[in-house]
Amino acid sequence: MLKFEALERQQATEVGPGDIVLINGIENIGIGVTITEIGATWPTPTVHEPTLTMNFQVNNSPLAGRASSSPAGSCGPPAA
Repeated sequence: MLKFEALERQQATEVGPGDIVLINGIENIGIGVTITEIGATWPTPTVHEPTLTMNFQVNNSPLAGRASSSPAGSCGPPAA
């Protein structure tokens, strides 16, 4: 088992919650699988729906379609 420490891979005999590891030699294992001691049981965590929503709309503001001398459009102070 290898554990990531920054960008390096380190040999590990024990890892904790949130550690990113590389494991080989175990069949039917994938991303997000929890591995514990033999006989240990853990409840399945509840995963909530995403909290981010996005709305895509036509820009109908008073400045829509106006040319700007700023490379960032109408953002920031006017160009000198």
